[in-house]
Amino acid sequence: MDAVEATFAKLAEAAHQFPILFLDVRRISVPGFPYGVFYKLRGSDCFVIAIMHGRRHPRRWQSRGEA
Repeated sequence: MDAVEATFAKLAEAAHQFPILFLDVRRISVPGFPYGVFYKLRGSDCFVIAIMHGRRHPRRWQSRGEA
């Protein structure tokens, strides 16, 4: 849980620095764990689409990217 909270803190500081993976969906990795936080930026708002294991099929989060 601490690693996820640290990831969200990093995201709040510099959400634009992480790479775009698909359309306008970005990902930040959770340090020490094989998970990623997938999110979209809309103005100054950040919308988390999924927190998923890195080995999951990409369509799992791509289908959620309609936000």
